[in-house]
Amino acid sequence: MKNITVTVDDELYRRARVRAAEEGTSVSRLVKETLTQFAHQETAAERRSRELASLFAEVDARLSGEAGQPVERGWRQKLYDERFDDTKLGKRLGGHAG
Repeated sequence: MKNITVTVDDELYRRARVRAAEEGTSVSRLVKETLTQFAHQETAAERRSRELASLFAEVDARLSGEAGQPVERGWRQKLYDERFDDTKLGKRLGGHAG
């Protein structure tokens, strides 16, 4: 277990010590509990990672037809064809890929 040194204003320490005594604990215990809660909170990076994993799982489920949505055959080619149709070359060719 590590010991740490924290420098605080005398009045802050006095008030914390009084409050801790009223609650039947110590300032050290309050600091430890506060640091424990802080350290166990999800970080922004962890939250983003969890949210991305959830999104990827949803996409995978939809692509495999597990999310209640049928998989449209040729969806990828259709997407590329639609994008090609919007290009200058696609428009010149009459909006037909291939």
